[in-house]
Amino acid sequence: MEKEVMEGGSSHNVAVSELKTMQKQHDEKLSKIQELKGTKEALMNELEKKKNENPEKMKEFNELSEEYNSRRDQFMALLADKPHENNKK
Repeated sequence: MEKEVMEGGSSHNVAVSELKTMQKQHDEKLSKIQELKGTKEALMNELEKKKNENPEKMKEFNELSEEYNSRRDQFMALLADKPHENNKK
């Protein structure tokens, strides 16, 4: 961004103006980066929290599934025995 020196210092004013513009853009980008880092950190924390919740939920689900299967098997066994009882009467 080199400018030739012009009479009256106008090149200096242009350079300062460009620097201010570039500084503003730089500051905006830094601000956006910080915002994105914060968002990323929040998402990572939420993901970690959900990751830790899932094993507990899966354990509960598996226990309920086992109980359901056990009761279903008992019910099916009772149904299988029922016709035999009717034949005995």
